[in-house]
Amino acid sequence: IFDKSEKQLRLGKGYSLLIHDSDGASSFMQLKSDISGTNHRIIADGNLQLQADQINLRNRFATEIMLKATQNGSVELYHDNSKKLETTAYGATVTGTVNADSATVTGIINLDSSGNTSRTKLSQVNTFGGNILRIQNNNGTVDIGTANSSFSHFITDRNKFYFNKPIHVDGNIVNAHDGDLELQRVTA
Repeated sequence: IFDKSEKQLRLGKGYSLLIHDSDGASSFMQLKSDISGTNHRIIADGNLQLQADQINLRNRFATEIMLKATQNGSVELYHDNSKKLETTAYGATVTGTVNADSATVTGIINLDSSGNTSRTKLSQVNTFGGNILRIQNNNGTVDIGTANSSFSHFITDRNKFYFNKPIHVDGNIVNAHDGDLELQRVTA
């Protein structure tokens, strides 16, 4: 029913609006509501395109935003009206915790809890013939990993190591990388 006073086309529960070609042979789009009036669907043959400079997807009362997409700009996803993910020119920004059962990162991970540019960086480096983890900040680097099948590696560009706890060695031998130093507990 077309309501001329409110300039609205009204359909009752369970009815559909079909938009189709001139001979009615096939429908291109259907707006449909179920009998209860709680489920509403747009059904389209082929692609359904929304075209605008900015698209906002909101709840039925328009009090909460769920998605915002801006031409030549970001796409933002919201949870309970709070922005959680935003695409940027460089990738994406996530606010909150990311839970994943796996991840592959190509490049460097920058850890920054203070908001400054002196970040701690995690990356993969190839040393001693294998790939190991590099932890780097403005003061230097520490590489940790198993670069080959013979040893576990702990490598730094600093001239000293500092341990704030005792070092316990299973096997009772501490050996330098070049063999010049060897400490061994003598058992009587």
